[in-house]
Amino acid sequence: MKKILIGLAALVVVIVVVALAAPFLIPVETYKAKIAEAARAATGRELSLNGDIKLSILPRLELQASDVAFANAPGAATPQMATLDKLVLQLQVWPLLAGQVKVDSFVLERPVINLEIDKAGQPNWQFAAAQPKASAPAPAEKPAAGTMTLPELSLGDVRVENGKVTYRDARSGQSVELSNINMKLSLPDLDSPVKADGSLTWNGEKLTLQLATENLRGLIGGKTTPLKLSLNSNPVTLAYQGSVTNAAPPKIDGTIDLNVPSIRKLAAWTGNPLNAPGDGLGPLKISGKIGATDKVFGFTDAKIALDQTNATGDLTADISGKRPYLKGRLDVDKIDLNTYLPPAEKQKAPAGAQTAGTQTAGAKAGPGGWSDEPIDLSGLKAADADFALSVGGIQVRDIKIGRSALTVALKDGLLNLDLSELNLYDGKGKGKLSVDGRG
Repeated sequence: MKKILIGLAALVVVIVVVALAAPFLIPVETYKAKIAEAARAATGRELSLNGDIKLSILPRLELQASDVAFANAPGAATPQMATLDKLVLQLQVWPLLAGQVKVDSFVLERPVINLEIDKAGQPNWQFAAAQPKASAPAPAEKPAAGTMTLPELSLGDVRVENGKVTYRDARSGQSVELSNINMKLSLPDLDSPVKADGSLTWNGEKLTLQLATENLRGLIGGKTTPLKLSLNSNPVTLAYQGSVTNAAPPKIDGTIDLNVPSIRKLAAWTGNPLNAPGDGLGPLKISGKIGATDKVFGFTDAKIALDQTNATGDLTADISGKRPYLKGRLDVDKIDLNTYLPPAEKQKAPAGAQTAGTQTAGAKAGPGGWSDEPIDLSGLKAADADFALSVGGIQVRDIKIGRSALTVALKDGLLNLDLSELNLYDGKGKGKLSVDGRG
């Protein structure tokens, strides 16, 4: 037994000495060549390690590389798909023997990623397939949702500093650039709260992002897990607080708050300016409860405020049947359509001009008239719906309409509209309309 222990001790000493000495005995260029060769075999593209590279094994596995470049696809707009000023990876070695992954540091400094789709529709993130081996093992079956397992994981200093991502589509000419990307991830272990914080700049506006969940192991294992998500910027803020279930079927359940100070400014910021008349389409606020599975989406207890209009309502969409089924209601306090109309023009008819509804003697009627082409009602079969709308008042120019209520029922291509209430000046009205698109 004594000889065995002495032998094991000697073996450990040799391993430690070799691990400490290997980075000094093996030339750095050998590291670079092996890494570049592996990247070329996996992707078919060149990986250039132009700067210094440092590798050590004990007391922890540490890799540092600078001035890294990864080649783009042939014919791409930029020669490099990705560049990196510096990479730092520090990984504890001994926990790996117990099946634990403990990352002390993983830092990317000034990464630049150029995503692109060429005119033929080929994205540059699809790489050349690796040559198959003669006796490749059969691929392992993917675990079902909610059954995926991970080794024990602990992340220390995980950051992205001053990154940039560009996207170009040669087919449409679309171009997007995200700059000043800074992200930080905190994960002490799989049973601790996970936090991700970051920011980026798009179209001259800074966006901050925050994500937090209480238990990553539970989320991966299919348990219902609390989740918070927020996006903040000058043009728009969005927040979700609730839970997520990563199981079959997946499910989300929580509250959502959306705040847009100006719809017009938001549209201009996204590159789609609105040329709509009037001075409306200003502030928009939406809040309510959201619940969704893979087949049913619901938005309940909704509160909506647009300009001077306030509304409450509910909406449910069910796509589990042969046709989508929509059910909801919307109660609006008032609608002033003048806010969305151009200013009324008052013009005097020139002398000798005909007034509306008159015709000079002997003149012939124009070729106009009602079309006798059949009306295509096939679109009524696209979905079924039950919807109720009530409005406290509507104003269009000088016309004022009082409280009105309308219900819409659509089933199997048959549309029924029921105007159950209409108050116009000192009168009241009702009406029904049916449109049959079944035939």
